[in-house]
Amino acid sequence: MEWWNSTLTIFHRTKVGNTTKWVRNVVKHCFYGHQRSQNVSGVTLVSTDTHVVRIPCHKNVVLHKGDIVVDGEITVNIGDNSSGNDIFKNHDGFIVKTVKNNNKVNPKHIYGGG
Repeated sequence: MEWWNSTLTIFHRTKVGNTTKWVRNVVKHCFYGHQRSQNVSGVTLVSTDTHVVRIPCHKNVVLHKGDIVVDGEITVNIGDNSSGNDIFKNHDGFIVKTVKNNNKVNPKHIYGGG
């Protein structure tokens, strides 16, 4: 299985004064994983989505909590002051909750999860 065959579109959230802006960046040759699991809690079925991305360090990509990662290359932009959640209506992706710099493992990479 080839791990580094995904293209990602990353939306980096920045704050300019009182305005939230989103900067789109497309990165090739990354890893994208998505898993949906279901667990029973009492009498309720609970679904959980887990997303993972791994971006080679040599790509010089900065990833922060709150950024949005979408599987594939898309040309859609996120408007100013938007939460960005509308992007998930038509695209598989997630809001980054965890970022780790795995530069001590081979291959060196940035890990993002959500």
